[in-house]
Amino acid sequence: MVDSINRWLTHPDENIRAHITETFGTEDAVKIAFGTGDRAEGLKNLYYRQLRQAAKFVRHFEMRDRDNRVVYYLFFATNNPVGHLKMKEAMWKVDPMGDFWFSDATDPNQALLFNAPSTAPLAGALAAKFNGTPQVEAWA
Repeated sequence: MVDSINRWLTHPDENIRAHITETFGTEDAVKIAFGTGDRAEGLKNLYYRQLRQAAKFVRHFEMRDRDNRVVYYLFFATNNPVGHLKMKEAMWKVDPMGDFWFSDATDPNQALLFNAPSTAPLAGALAAKFNGTPQVEAWA
């Protein structure tokens, strides 16, 4: 719930801030409040880095509210390559553009300007696979 955590980063009660530190496993989370840049993005990136210490594959899916503001990120972490593939497939079903986000602000009755999925990562992986060069994990 990055929106909520972001609001509490500068709370005067040390006990509240301690919960944030515990959630992220580092005091770097609270320090984000005093840095420059997008705090929600900083929290997302920190959580990703923390999960990568325990899992080889980490994915996130961004959820936005009716005002198109980031409310939370759904994270998936695993060391199983098949589980990673299955999660990517599930995310592609929800967001075929490959950006892995959903917004309540999107009007389902309005046509999208761009509605074809981004195939660049797939094209690169296929070219690497079939031209005899080593395949690079394009979605890691």
